[in-house]
Amino acid sequence: LDGVFYHQDRVITASGDSSMRRWNIVTGQVELTFLGHQSAVTACVLVEQRDEVVSGSYDKTVRVWSAKSGEQRHQLEEHQGIIYDLAYS
Repeated sequence: LDGVFYHQDRVITASGDSSMRRWNIVTGQVELTFLGHQSAVTACVLVEQRDEVVSGSYDKTVRVWSAKSGEQRHQLEEHQGIIYDLAYS
């Protein structure tokens, strides 16, 4: 487990297996899996106003996802190094 983002009754985890998962902390069940990164996902953040999840990875990309469907909306590829952390304000 490389990153965690907690919001209300949901947790989004970023993992070394190149995925993220949205968990329901009441039921303990995985509700959604985000797939697309080619290496470990090191950071994630929920942008609640846009209903999006943003992730960063060892694959040197930042990706933007639909928080509801898990569909990838954008991929930013021009980074020269690993993405270790993200912040949104």
